[in-house]
Amino acid sequence: MLCEHGVQIAPRTFHAWASRSLWDAAITEVILLVVILAAYALLELVEGIGLWLLQRWGEYFAVVATAIFLPLAVHELTTGITPTRAVTFAINVAAVIYLLVSKRLFGLRGGRKAYDEERRGEQLLDIERAATSR
Repeated sequence: MLCEHGVQIAPRTFHAWASRSLWDAAITEVILLVVILAAYALLELVEGIGLWLLQRWGEYFAVVATAIFLPLAVHELTTGITPTRAVTFAINVAAVIYLLVSKRLFGLRGGRKAYDEERRGEQLLDIERAATSR
């Protein structure tokens, strides 16, 4: 059951409640929501293209897309700490740290140069393994 101002809303009436809330909103709020959602969709599209093409800038977009929700998680924690909010925040922070460290973004662990050397070394090892396995 969903609640609105302490009143429980049955699932079958959720659509009516959501559409009523949308119609009651000011046009500027709706436009702001559409702009924010379009910007996030564009961010995800660019991230997806970058990762698909195996471009380094796609990894930067992945970090930004993951970190963009951290301020929201902090705000939620300031309104009240629950186990779900705390775990969600911890997972988001861990994901951002993992991406930063493992992909050597923003100069961490040697930055781009170390990342390229690591990849080049892995490629040479793959070639050597393939040659010796025959």
